[in-house]
Amino acid sequence: GGLLHGGLFAMLIMMLLGMPLYVCATASVPLAWALIAKGVSPGAAVVFLMTGPATNAATIATVWRVMGPRTTIVYLVSVAGTALGSGLLLDYIFQVGQISAPAPMGWMLPQAVKVAAAVVLLGVLGAAMVRRFMSGRKASRSASAGQAVTLGIEGMTCTHCVDSIRRALLEVPGVTSAKVSLSAGRAVVSGRDLNIAALSEAVKEVGYNVATAELAEAAAEEKDTPRG
Repeated sequence: GGLLHGGLFAMLIMMLLGMPLYVCATASVPLAWALIAKGVSPGAAVVFLMTGPATNAATIATVWRVMGPRTTIVYLVSVAGTALGSGLLLDYIFQVGQISAPAPMGWMLPQAVKVAAAVVLLGVLGAAMVRRFMSGRKASRSASAGQAVTLGIEGMTCTHCVDSIRRALLEVPGVTSAKVSLSAGRAVVSGRDLNIAALSEAVKEVGYNVATAELAEAAAEEKDTPRG
């Protein structure tokens, strides 16, 4: 029983949940399995499995800004129609073939392994936060005597794009910080003796294009900052 047990209504709910969320393709598989184990129909679970990785709020906003509302609507309708059709077909196959949904997994990892994995994850997140903090401090110390380059970047659709571009820019000689904005479609790079061609090539190597590039002195960023 339950509202999400099966049928079109359950699939619509799963679609509305999956579309705005960012769920990577790998993570969506165990989530779908857990939903089925909790009583959600396989069809409703596959709707979430398809819409979660295919859409998210950042992607929708980017497509709307770059390609316009008409393309965005076509994109969303295509994803929704394909997901709902697949879900209805899967439930029909289960019903006609009298196939039972898989039983919940009875064995889980030992508690010690789960705790150890959580500790490792916290360590990785903590190291990333410390690295970002130190990078920001380094950038602020060199901003008064450095340069800033604003790059207009084409092709970004998600946070993974942002991270890939930021890492690529930070590897270019002379770069001390790189701030990449998905919504604005640009990156602001600070450092010394910055080479626009090298920055553009670094972005191109990870699969994106630089549409515009503007070089300016970065001294203005901290010129009015009180010292003492």
